[in-house]
Parts: sequence; C-alpha cells; structure tokens
Amino acid sequence: MLRGVESRRASCNNFLCAGVGLRSTERGASKPVACAPSREGLFGTLRAGRKKISCVERGSFLAMRTASKAAAMALWAGGLATLIRLAKAMPYLPGDVSLARAIQALLPYGPWAEFVTRSAEPPASIVLLFATVALAYLIAGEHAAAFSIPVFFGLFFFYVWASPYVAQPRPSPSLIHVVGNPSGFAFPSIFALVYVATFGYLAVLAALALPRPWRIVIPALLGLWLAVGAAARVVMGAHWPSDLLLSYLAGFFWIFLLMPLVALRRRFSGHEPKSGGEGHKASGA
Repeated sequence: MLRGVESRRASCNNFLCAGVGLRSTERGASKPVACAPSREGLFGTLRAGRKKISCVERGSFLAMRTASKAAAMALWAGGLATLIRLAKAMPYLPGDVSLARAIQALLPYGPWAEFVTRSAEPPASIVLLFATVALAYLIAGEHAAAFSIPVFFGLFFFYVWASPYVAQPRPSPSLIHVVGNPSGFAFPSIFALVYVATFGYLAVLAALALPRPWRIVIPALLGLWLAVGAAARVVMGAHWPSDLLLSYLAGFFWIFLLMPLVALRRRFSGHEPKSGGEGHKASGA
C-alpha cells in the first residue's frame, strides 16, 4: 500500500514536471521530486536552471507565466478597445493623413494594388481559406487546420458587428488620392481581417510549430506580405493606415485568444505535439 502511495506521488510530480517540459529524476521518492530540464523545456530548458529544482517551484513558475499571459491579453484587449473608441469618435487618427500621403508618394497606384485588393475578395477569399486549411495541416496537424475555420469566420463576424458600430468614414479625396468610390466604412478593414485570418494565422503556426530556420523565415515572409497588403489598400485610398493596423491587431488578438485550444503537431521537427504552445505527450504517441 505504501508503495502505491509513493507511486501515485511520483506520477503527480512527473506530471508537474511534464507541464513545464521537465522530467523527474527521482521516481517513487517520498520527498519533493527534483526535476532536470529536458530539451523541450521553457526558454531552451532555462539554461540558468540546469541544477535540480523541485517540481513545486517549476509549477509555481508555470502558474506565474500563465498569469502573465492572461495579464498581457487583458492589456491587449484594453488597448484595442480604447483605439476602437477613438476610431469611432474621429474620422481618422493623428498621423494618418501624413503617413498615407507618404505611402502613396513612395508606392504609386498600379495593377499591383488592384491585384492585391482582389486577392481578399470573394471568390479569392474562399480559395485563401481552403489554402490556409491545407497549409495549416501540413505545418501543425489536423487540429490546427480545423481551427482555421473559427479564426476566419470569427473575424468575419467581428467585421459585421464592428463596421456599423464604429461607422468610421472612408478617406476623403480632398485629403489623399482615392481610387474610385469605395463604399461602406473604413474600420475595420475586411481586407485586413481576411489577410490576418489566413496569412497571419499561418505565420503564427509556423513560428510555433516549425523548426529553425523556417520558424523565422516563413513568418517574416508572411509578415512582409501583410505589409504589402496594407500598403495596397492605402495606395487605393480605401483605408487609413490606422484602420489596417488596428484590424491586424484585432485579428492577431483573436488568433492568440484561440491558440491555447489548438493542439499543434510539430510535423517536421520530430518533437512531441504541443497544445497552445505548451509541450505535452499525446495519447498513443
């Protein structure tokens, strides 16, 4: 019976260790089990913590990190809410006019801007969604692919709600060059939300699930394409720079809000699957 109690205690300690990427070094011991950092440990196995540290201390660290993430998301949400209220109260934010004029002077209007704009309109946007599902599966597995759907349509419903609520007017032709006669409102940008739900989501998956150097190269390239997309919409005179930036920030907020629910499978690195950025063993793996 004593052996069974000690076995359960060791299993509990091993579970705490696994939660922060550590492995137990003293199985079945009655005292707090010491943990040696594993290769998948936090911050590169916390190089400073190579000595044996108790799982209780590691568990406390994990709880503090979770609380800090929650606080960061709360600050992010509060900042977004404040900026959205400003967009509702003002036709454009300070600096928008000068920045939009600078972008239009640097990148003259041309077919490239039309092409980029149409890439986020139906039916191209639906093609982007299916391509995102397929690429998400290749990068991080079936769970990440399935979450492409709520990411995309969650941002679409955010647009449906926020556009009439904020009701920010489109840029005026008296302030910057405007191509055609854009309809609807300036914020949020449905173009930016489509782009962040596809290219932005893939960038996050690549950063979390791919090995080096691809976890750096692919997000950088996709981030560059997001910048090109935003520039195209400013060149068209359809949005202010702040509209696009805030739409991107809202989209990434939604993505990171969902990420703890996503089980990422590192298909190309040989590591165990991850869930919401935290390593854990999958059943049957």
